[in-house]
This record gives sequence, structure tokens and C-alpha cells, in this order.
Amino acid sequence: MKKLLFLSMLACSVALHAQPRGGKQVAPLTINKDRSVTVRYQAPATVKEVKICGDFLPFKVVSTEKWGDREEFTPIVMKRNTEGVWEYTSAALKPDLYKYWFEVDGVKTIDINNLYVMRGGRSDNANFFIINDGISANYITQQVPHGTVSARWYYSPYFKKDRRMFVYTPAEYEQMSTNRYPVLYIFHGSSEEESSWLTQGRMVEIIDNLIAQGLCEPMIVVAPNGDLDSQASYYTMNFDSSNQPHMCDVQNRSRGKENFDYYEYEHSFKDVINFIDSNYRTIPSKEGRAVCGVSMGGRNAMNVSRLQRNTFNYVGLFSPALEPEIHFPNKGYDQDIIESLRQQAKDGVKLYWIGVGQHDLQWKTNVPFRKILDEVGMKYSFNPSDGAHTYNNWRVYLTKFAPQLFK
Repeated sequence: MKKLLFLSMLACSVALHAQPRGGKQVAPLTINKDRSVTVRYQAPATVKEVKICGDFLPFKVVSTEKWGDREEFTPIVMKRNTEGVWEYTSAALKPDLYKYWFEVDGVKTIDINNLYVMRGGRSDNANFFIINDGISANYITQQVPHGTVSARWYYSPYFKKDRRMFVYTPAEYEQMSTNRYPVLYIFHGSSEEESSWLTQGRMVEIIDNLIAQGLCEPMIVVAPNGDLDSQASYYTMNFDSSNQPHMCDVQNRSRGKENFDYYEYEHSFKDVINFIDSNYRTIPSKEGRAVCGVSMGGRNAMNVSRLQRNTFNYVGLFSPALEPEIHFPNKGYDQDIIESLRQQAKDGVKLYWIGVGQHDLQWKTNVPFRKILDEVGMKYSFNPSDGAHTYNNWRVYLTKFAPQLFK
């Protein structure tokens, strides 16, 4: 009994000493009535400088010869108040989802007082907040019927190993047991992972809300893994920090290899389609399939749709990475690419949708691509916007693209 009492007292002592001691509780991030935001960071007195970083800060437009105009967000040095807490209050913000982090004497860290944290790729962890109004209301979990997201493993005969993807089914999928549904395949960008559209992209919230509003057809959405070498998000598979992603960078991956397949991801994608059609109640035809993606994923969508003829009736390219000397086998738009696009145009695509920001690093590289589409007779919808190469634009593009599908 005495032993149990001692252990109980010891446990209480450890618990008490584990609590924070001294200091005032720092107020969390505050969204003010005028839509400005105040962020705070409490640091030891020895800290010399705290910077706030994020996409809600003022930006400058930088002109480059290679990429054209680009937006660059400049970190801002916060001010230490009389209580020793570093603070920054922004200007009024437009409705959107914004991410941010701190640099404390040059070291990146997140805001521990804000529970909303997202993985933005292989190493980009950041806090976020949402200014809720207008289109950004679609980024929030609303009181509507919710779909189901599953992490699905499938065997890829092409890669000869299991791989993972995320699959969204609409809220009615379980109840409407005989209905069949169209499928949207959605690709992430370079150095990201299969979960990126669920975190940064807010895909689940967007599709749930659009379906509930009657703006979007109930659909299955598939977010596959675009890393060619890993089976899944690398943190899922092991804890080896030296394991770096190998995306669809054909120039680097082809070095020293004979008979290299520059389009191995695109050719392997039949494995994904076959698994989805075999395990879900899909509409297994061109009319029931759409594909879209961001950056590298936009290029994947372009290549998959042209190389797998009559497979997709809807194509969405969101800031597609289409720099010819880097992203294509012969360092340019060779005749094979042009002819396959010509054949795709001849076969017919109900919607070929392109969105890119005027300060996007891919704005300039998309100009020659659209000229080729004009030459081969491909009808497309070009949707220029403000903004840069970020999910701030890509969430908007998905919100505009999805309602046009499967009509």
C-alpha cells in the first residue's frame, strides 16, 4: 500500500513539474474585425530577432529573364511589446486560406499557440488560418453531408510494388448502393505527396461543399502518389532523412540509363485506373473520367491525357510546369508531342482547362504551349488570374474546374 502511495505521489510530482512554470499565457492568433490578423510569439529575452513569414504578407513583383514576373513575400521583423512578446498585425486581408511560420534568430519554427498546422510537402510545415467569406467558405468544414476519404494501397504491375493513394467518395456513395460515379484524378506538385491536395488543397472540403450546393456532380476523387520511387509519403514508409523524393524530373532520372522511359509515371497510371475501376462503382469510360494537377502534376495531367488516348474527357492544367528544355525528352516540343496533342484534339475533349497566375513562375513557359494547342486545333479554356505559383490560386482553380465536369 505504501509502495502504491509512493508511486502515486511520484507520478503527481512528475506531472506537476511537466507543466509550464512562470510567464503569462500568450494570446493566440487573432483575426480582427477589419480582417487584419495579429500574430504573437513569446521568446526568451536572449532572442535578438523574430520574423514572421507567410503568404499573407505584402509581396513584391520581381522580374526575371527566365520566368518572367514573380511574386516574392518578404519576411517582416516583428516588434517586441512591453511584456516581451513579439507581435505583428497585418493589413486587412481578402478571404482566403493563408499559411505562416516564424524565424527566430534565423531558425524556422511554427506557432505552438495555433493548433492548425499543415504539411506543405516534404519539409514545409506551417500554421494556417482562414479569412472566411466568399470563395474561401468552401475551404471550411461546413454543416453539409461529408464524403469519406480512404488511404488505399494497390499493387502496381509497372513498378512491381505496392503504392498508396487517397480516394474520396461522396457522401451518398454508401447509401446509393447501385449508383455509378465519375472519377476525377488529381495530381500534386513536385516535392509534395499524395496528401497535399487534402491538406494545402482543401480538396475534401471544396468537393463536399460544391456537391452540397448543387454546383458539382457527386464524384469520386483520386489523389495518387507522384513520387516515382517511394511507395507512399516518405514519412509513412521509414525514418531515413536521407530518403529524398524522385519526382518526374526526366533529365535527372535519365542520366546513365539506357532505354529510359521518360513517361514512366504516365505509362504506369493504367495501374491506378484499373484498381479504381475494379474496386469502386465508377463510370469506366472516357465520359466518366477527368484529370487535373498542379505544377508538375499539371504536366502529368497533360501527358497522361494525350498518351492514354480516349481515356479522359476533361483535362485541367493548373500552373503546369512545361519548361521544354527540362521537362521533355528532347528538350523541346518534338513532333511526337505535337502529333499526340493533334490526335487528342481530333479524338475530342469536352473540356481542356488551363489556369495560371500572371505572377506565376510558369506564366512564361505556358505561352509556347498554348500556341501549339492553337496549331493542332485543340479547343481550350484559358483562365489567367492574379497571383503566383501557390495553392492560393490552385484552390480557386479547383473550385472553378470541378463544377464544369461530367455535365
